[in-house]
Amino acid sequence: MSRLTESSASSASSAAVGVTGLIAVAALGLGIQSGLSLRDDARETDGRAAAVAAASAEVSGLISVSDKTTTEEIDKLRAGATDDFGAELEEQSTALRRALQAQKVTSTGSVASAGVVAWAPSKARVLVAAVGEVSNESSAQATPRAYRLRVDLRNVEGRWLVSDMEFVS
Repeated sequence: MSRLTESSASSASSAAVGVTGLIAVAALGLGIQSGLSLRDDARETDGRAAAVAAASAEVSGLISVSDKTTTEEIDKLRAGATDDFGAELEEQSTALRRALQAQKVTSTGSVASAGVVAWAPSKARVLVAAVGEVSNESSAQATPRAYRLRVDLRNVEGRWLVSDMEFVS
């Protein structure tokens, strides 16, 4: 009888070790899954913040122009844009500078609020609210302005670049 008791105790002990091992493996798996989930959440948070920063910088540059706007300032806007959108900016820059110079326009502005409304690791859509003042040769005083823009961005080699921008109401 004592041999049977020892054998049962040994089997119970082996089963307990096996169950403990399974629990440890499951806990390790859950820990890895939680760690990966936290890493993905951090990447998304960082990606969203970078997209908002890129959209805000581009909008600020676009609404802060004057008759003295330089080629370097236009080039800076183009540097924050995809190739296609940068080409659109380039096409419009000559006409924009002429209009600014003809009317002696000075526009200053800043982003009041911006937020991501759609996000994926490779693209984002940001809504930007900005405020500013515009003056020109025909007005004695600067006129306050409010702008709302939808900015589409693409993640190109780790940089968020504007691929489209539209004024919205």
